[in-house]
Amino acid sequence: MTGWSRHGRRQRVGGLRGPAPGQLLFLIAVLTFAVYWPGLSGPYLLDDSWNLSPFEAWRRGTLSWQRALLPNRTSFLDSRPVAMA
Repeated sequence: MTGWSRHGRRQRVGGLRGPAPGQLLFLIAVLTFAVYWPGLSGPYLLDDSWNLSPFEAWRRGTLSWQRALLPNRTSFLDSRPVAMA
């Protein structure tokens, strides 16, 4: 917060300052770790086999590379799930 002095110069009013960027980054990292911690004890699941199956068909030679990369020809936005990005 700032105010004006008698001489027309801006001066700082109050002594409160925000956290330093390093402290803020550390706080975000700790909060992120705390949010993910419960899920780290579970098993690792690979559930993208349905999305990755076009690449297996391409490797066998039963599907063209264009069709493997863009399985939905009606919409480009819906054609690639996150697993294929």
